[in-house]
Amino acid sequence: MEWLEILRKLERAGKHEAKRQVRSIAGDIYRLAIVTGRATTNPLSEIGVALLPSKQKHHPHISGDELPDLLKAISAYEGSQLVRAGLQLLMLTAARPGELRAAAWEEIDLEEGIWRVPPERMKTGRPHRVPCLARPWPS
Repeated sequence: MEWLEILRKLERAGKHEAKRQVRSIAGDIYRLAIVTGRATTNPLSEIGVALLPSKQKHHPHISGDELPDLLKAISAYEGSQLVRAGLQLLMLTAARPGELRAAAWEEIDLEEGIWRVPPERMKTGRPHRVPCLARPWPS
């Protein structure tokens, strides 16, 4: 009942991702406790029937009509130059933000205009080649 109260409180607050994370982590702890002989049951295993179902939320996107305004807004951004450059690179490469954040200069071939993302950083586990749109690179 204590777990149900905690999870319902998160639900009422609209914190559905936090509810999912708490339930998942606590469930893992109980599974470990069972395997190591510290507990005999997992009180979270059947609790889902008493909670609201999670709604899958798709990542929002912009329409083609909105794209020019977004590009202008990115160019006019007056905050951090790194943020502006990162947003521009994301638009040019269509890479995932995590791939871009972890990019290393060694992966970028300015002569060929190719960014080679190693397989260990790719979701698929395969190497990935990202063509750079601005070739040849300015000196």
